[in-house]
Amino acid sequence: MTGQRTRKNSRGFTLIELIVALIIGVIVTGATTAFIRQFSRAKSRAVARQEAFARASAGADRIASDIELFVRDEELTFAKVAIQNVGDASNGAGTLQLVTRSLRRVRTQSDNPEGADREVMFHVEHSPDALWRRTDAPADEYLDAGGVAEPIVRGVVGLSLLASDGQTWLDTWDSDRDGYPHGVQVTVTALAEDGVTKGTARRTVALDRTPLPVIAADTSTSAASTTGGSQ
Repeated sequence: MTGQRTRKNSRGFTLIELIVALIIGVIVTGATTAFIRQFSRAKSRAVARQEAFARASAGADRIASDIELFVRDEELTFAKVAIQNVGDASNGAGTLQLVTRSLRRVRTQSDNPEGADREVMFHVEHSPDALWRRTDAPADEYLDAGGVAEPIVRGVVGLSLLASDGQTWLDTWDSDRDGYPHGVQVTVTALAEDGVTKGTARRTVALDRTPLPVIAADTSTSAASTTGGSQ
């Protein structure tokens, strides 16, 4: 009798129980796999966003630091701030030209004296995407040629620049014609290594010691006030 009870209690799983256990196992495995895949994708997107933003910030910071050092002179011939834009910030259409001041040598393998003033130009090149900086010292009458050009930040695809006249932001500026701007706004767009994720960084540099524009008085209002007062 004892042996019979033992045989009855040690029976195996039924076919239905095995099928149910198999289905539960498949569901748990599928849910775990989906969760891990989703977590991995979210992590990859976060890393790509951080990478794109870091590239954009590096480009914007470098441009802003050169703007802060631009040469101010009572004679505009010895200074330069020029901005051009074609298109929008996402297609790399902006260029910036400056005369800045720095003691760092442009040509490290040359013994020729360079001076402190130098030409600096920023623009974006594609294939591959990068922010380029051209430097030439000393500054001469050909401010848009010569010097050493090199890519300084990889992955940059867009550069947009605006200059302020004290009242509005303008997408074109030339100090030879417009004088010194009151500020320059720099917007840099960069791609991560995945070629899809974009990041944007913006810097606004205020240029001190720039006179405010003279706002013409409303002559009609002034005339009306004078007429009213005379009565």
